[in-house]
Amino acid sequence: MDETFEYFVGIDWGRSHHQICVLDNSGKIKGQRSFEHSGKALAEMCAWLLTFCRNDVGMAAVAIEVPYGPVVETLLDRGFAVFFIHPKQLDRFRDRFSATGAKDDRRDARVAGEAVRTDRAYLRRLTERDPMIIRLSEWQRIYAEVTTECVILTNQLWSHLWRYFPAFLEVASDLTAIWIIELWALIPNPAAASVTSIESVDELIRNYMVRRFNAETLLEKLRQPAPIVASGTVEAAEEHCRLLFERLRLVLAQQKKAERAIDAQLAEWDSVQLSAQSASGAPARPGDIEILRSMPGLGRIGLATFLTEANDLVRKRDYQGLRLRTGAAPVTRQSGKMRLVLRRYACSRPLQNALFHWARVACLNDKVCAARYKSLREKGHSYGRALRTVGDRLLSIACAMLKNGTPYDNGQVEYADN
Repeated sequence: MDETFEYFVGIDWGRSHHQICVLDNSGKIKGQRSFEHSGKALAEMCAWLLTFCRNDVGMAAVAIEVPYGPVVETLLDRGFAVFFIHPKQLDRFRDRFSATGAKDDRRDARVAGEAVRTDRAYLRRLTERDPMIIRLSEWQRIYAEVTTECVILTNQLWSHLWRYFPAFLEVASDLTAIWIIELWALIPNPAAASVTSIESVDELIRNYMVRRFNAETLLEKLRQPAPIVASGTVEAAEEHCRLLFERLRLVLAQQKKAERAIDAQLAEWDSVQLSAQSASGAPARPGDIEILRSMPGLGRIGLATFLTEANDLVRKRDYQGLRLRTGAAPVTRQSGKMRLVLRRYACSRPLQNALFHWARVACLNDKVCAARYKSLREKGHSYGRALRTVGDRLLSIACAMLKNGTPYDNGQVEYADN
């Protein structure tokens, strides 16, 4: 709240149009307009806002309920101070203007403007995102999309194979394994299993170094009697599976490509940070990527998620901010004699999932985390609450490591028993 603004702008963004409301220091409306979503219209919007500010962008504070996108990036590029107002916050601020729940674009734009005028301290100031963050964020989203599609395809394949070739499912515990896909191409139906030679199956499992089965055992399982189905069912289901496996091959290749791209982006990030450190003449110390990678349970996807979704907090080593944004910090509700401590739901879902899997894998691979998790479970805590507690402590350790510039050493880490 140290900055002084003379004009306060609320933007109700939309898919095709954006409603703008400009207020002065007293809350009086100075102008309202709607702009189309196009490059030319957004440039006109910035020029229109500058007419109030006498071409001084430092006079205006802008509130919008999305933290990124073309509107935000256009305003940041022109130098405006942009603040993110959470949709739930906007909904609460709207109650000041209407107890009946009335809602429209013009009202929402004014509410956002009033919020940045009176409660700016509770809104998050947005900054221009580094190009590396944008690229890493995009690859992280691509990985999430293809992983979801992979799950959808394997579920569909399971359903069709269960329908006409259940013996194949006894062998294929993981339908995304390349050797399983090649095995289905070799034996796509029960009839093919009865005529396929042991030599061809043996060659396949040797090529993919499969140790779970030998050729005789594999064929014995696949040659079990198939269920009786209507005429034409096997042919139809096989054709459907063939298309699904083709799509699965493509999705798996894209997943590998996304993994390689994320690794390359992280390596570039680490290199840039170390180069900047060397240029500044600061003492040599591990970069943020190296330090975070040393944490137990934090893989490439979780690391990429933290660096893209909470980069501002990671840079500041803001433990309390990370607790809130990941959902690790509980919510207390107290009134009179009633006091409840509940799980936090108002948080970033990608960060919440990343912390969950970070804590889960850490409990499997780190003796300190495993001991803490076991202690919490013995005290009666649920699975989710125990993992959130472990994740909360991991965030604290990570912030301390980043401040000190030291990698993780589980021999020096202890958990307080509370």
